[in-house]
Amino acid sequence: MCEVSKTVKDVVNKLRNNPVFYMSLGSKELFHSNMLAFMLENEWINGLEELFAPYNGTEKLNNYKVLTVLREKSHFDLIIVFLPSNDYDATIKDYNQTEIADIFQNSGPKDELLLSTLKNNCKFVVVENKLKSITDKTQLEKYDEAIQNRIWLRVFKVAKKNDAIVLDTTNSTRYLMAPEVAFKEFRECPEWKHVHYEDILRKLQAQGEDKNPFKAKFIEHYAAFLENMLELTKDIEEKLDSPNDLAFPNRADIAELSKIRIHDFYEKFWFSVLLSKIKISDKNVDKGSGYSNSSGLVEFQIKNDHHVVYGVQIQQSQFRLFVVPTGKCKREYSDEEIKDCCYGVLEIMKEKLGTSLDFSPKKKNPEDLHCYGEFKYKFIPLEKDISIEKLTEMINCALDAISQSPLKNLTAKAEEEK
Repeated sequence: MCEVSKTVKDVVNKLRNNPVFYMSLGSKELFHSNMLAFMLENEWINGLEELFAPYNGTEKLNNYKVLTVLREKSHFDLIIVFLPSNDYDATIKDYNQTEIADIFQNSGPKDELLLSTLKNNCKFVVVENKLKSITDKTQLEKYDEAIQNRIWLRVFKVAKKNDAIVLDTTNSTRYLMAPEVAFKEFRECPEWKHVHYEDILRKLQAQGEDKNPFKAKFIEHYAAFLENMLELTKDIEEKLDSPNDLAFPNRADIAELSKIRIHDFYEKFWFSVLLSKIKISDKNVDKGSGYSNSSGLVEFQIKNDHHVVYGVQIQQSQFRLFVVPTGKCKREYSDEEIKDCCYGVLEIMKEKLGTSLDFSPKKKNPEDLHCYGEFKYKFIPLEKDISIEKLTEMINCALDAISQSPLKNLTAKAEEEK
């Protein structure tokens, strides 16, 4: 059995004694969004708001104050509401933080001067928080579309859109908040500005001694917790640096991390980085990563205009060929029919790769095919020490084989039944 790596063992030992870490286990990624909102609204950390300052075109705006932070609003992780310091001093400063927050929660008093100030001068910063995985371009594009279509923020219990505040492309800035390694792998949406978790950590560590002992100790523990989490992301980056590196995480590391219930974070981030390392030659393929049934996975779906999805999924050292009838196609294919298709792909792969694959075309018993609802698949076991390069070769070969295999017949039949 492989030994636990030094980084993993050290991080587990440190986090065992960190109370803030245990507070985070209920929500994990959301916990950090809530912490950021709390620290910004209550001005706990000097200069933290500067990391998320609004922009006017290419110019970063100064002398703006955080008014409030909206959480899980309009499907955004955070919306930070900024107001020019002059307007704050002239109109807002006599309100306490609760009253300011209530203004944007549909329960504040109606005040025409205040409403006018907010409508004309507020700047909005939309934050997407990604700690457990590399972000998805499609998700960011949906957020862009939502902002383009204007988001109405109801205030003062007003019912009419004309009396509400609108968040749109003219008054908003978008930030992606993630560890440094995520930005090395994701460069597809340059219009989203970046805040590294490492930047936040540096702000926490730069705090001077606070007179409030609870606050000082809490910040110390939170900074230590964040530093440990970032150690794990760097550990994953180093272990997936080369095509010759192993594709799967060390099971001894996962077992060690599971002792403090953080193995899911490690695996989810691992497979997200792994996905970025696997280069697919066919552009007509959707790819994604995730975590289910207590383990990470990567998946590659072949796009088509029909009602059958097919592709490759890797999970728990299983190389799976899958078929899923979707949409209007509710025809139930027989297990034998799908098995024949999968064996056709494996035969092509065996011929192309010139290696011995662990399957027997002659042994077609019912247990050969696995079902998870309408998701039906045949798998072959992968070597635990398979490299990223070898796994990439197998995936590309399988996707190419699918395009010339009997799986195409399933699509054709689905099309006939439309």
